[in-house]
Amino acid sequence: MDPNHANGAIAVGTGSQAVSYRATALGDYKATSGTDSIGIGSRAQVTGDRSISAGLLSEASGVNAIAIGDKTISSSNDSVAIGEKASATSSQLFAIIQSVDANTRNIAKGMNFAVDTGTAYNAQLGDTVSIKGDGKNLSISVNKGMITVHMSDTPVFTVSNGRYDYRQYDKSW
Repeated sequence: MDPNHANGAIAVGTGSQAVSYRATALGDYKATSGTDSIGIGSRAQVTGDRSISAGLLSEASGVNAIAIGDKTISSSNDSVAIGEKASATSSQLFAIIQSVDANTRNIAKGMNFAVDTGTAYNAQLGDTVSIKGDGKNLSISVNKGMITVHMSDTPVFTVSNGRYDYRQYDKSW
């Protein structure tokens, strides 16, 4: 038996090697060493059992892994960190899907604004909600995400007795 090919293994392509039981290597300069594994594409590698690697320079190193290009999906219990060429487990993918579903439901609810008078208002993501003062005694400002309600230093209130209006401070009737 050729040292580059194991029992039941198939290697097709210049420099390709299938060195594990029932491994298949298709493409130039490919190494398939995982049992029951398949490597397809130039310089792809499969070192994990029952794994598949497809595409230029792809590498499936985990058991039951699938690598396409530089992306890998694996059923191992590896952890995944941002920026790594690591695999995600089915449990991790399921948790992400659950989290996305929960976020989608919460976003769809919008944000409710209860009021003292009038009807409560539901705003959806992307809506603009205007908060306004009365133009006399109250004004509203925003600075770097902070909403501030200002009251005039000299507020003017109109009091009516039904017959006359009295404005505090200007003492007019």
